Amino acid sequence: MTVAFVAAAAIILQALQASAFGTSDGGDAPSSLGRRHLVSTAMGALTAAPLVSGTVPNLSCPCCQCRLYNDLLLPPAANALVEMTPPPSDLEKTYDRPRNSGFDRVFSYVMSTDMDRYDAEARPYKTGLFKNLFDSLARNGGSDTVPSVVEIGGGTLPNAPYYAQAVADGKVKGLDIISVDPNDSMFGYAQQTAETSGMLSSSQTSLRSVHGVAEALPFADGSIDACVGTLTLCSVSSQDRALSEIQRVLKPGGKFLFWEHVLSDDPGIALQQKILSPLQTLVADGCHLDRRTGESIQNAGFRGGVEMEYVRLDIPSFLSNTVLGLGSC
Repeated sequence: MTVAFVAAAAIILQALQASAFGTSDGGDAPSSLGRRHLVSTAMGALTAAPLVSGTVPNLSCPCCQCRLYNDLLLPPAANALVEMTPPPSDLEKTYDRPRNSGFDRVFSYVMSTDMDRYDAEARPYKTGLFKNLFDSLARNGGSDTVPSVVEIGGGTLPNAPYYAQAVADGKVKGLDIISVDPNDSMFGYAQQTAETSGMLSSSQTSLRSVHGVAEALPFADGSIDACVGTLTLCSVSSQDRALSEIQRVLKPGGKFLFWEHVLSDDPGIALQQKILSPLQTLVADGCHLDRRTGESIQNAGFRGGVEMEYVRLDIPSFLSNTVLGLGSC
């Protein structure tokens, strides 16, 4: 637990410093460092699983405590880990809204225990999709590289087995994976999934879990090799803003892997999705049943084009229609 206490102490100190300087609007809204999340993440570091294998509560902060944590406590990697930068305060204030910690704990538990059937149905398609992603990354940089991969809305990290397989197959030497999620309660489950899947068996692979939202990513322009969003764009506040951010942070030639449930092409099912979507957003952390996400991605302006496929999974009809593919910058 030593690492967890060091990290938590640094984050609590940062939160106290932020408190001393006040908020950006004089009320409870956070400054650009997201003060309210630093405190909750610090407490999670003390009460959840120990922070190991590079899982970091918040590295978007530029203060000396977090830099010390970043420099001294992360495991070594073949290539330098991608550095994070605080997103603009106006975007963070607009999109990174206060959350209910009790709901977050329950929702993260449900997502960690109740997705087995869905994941099994998706596996054949996602196996091919991730193979295409890593074939492309290998062509761009060679197999002796450690690409940076940002999991947007990484949640419990259900894609960890595909990352482990890519390294095992020699597609890449290792991976610098950063999971960005607004629900801090997901971080412990993501770490468990990474460990049990074998994703962290390579010394060249690291995982950092970071609080953030898709509409305000904590990365510099053109700094990321690949972004991955699976069951993410159904829940974001603004799909257009999220897709713009993804393209901003991707390097030229970088890839966006997507997997999303969408509005059904069956008129009867589509009507039910539209009726039930308001309830779904309340009980499933903003998830909309009736979005035309494929159209949003096609119209987002990916410079290298979009390869897209529609499939129908053998699961309850509200979630069966799925769009998947790769967008290129």
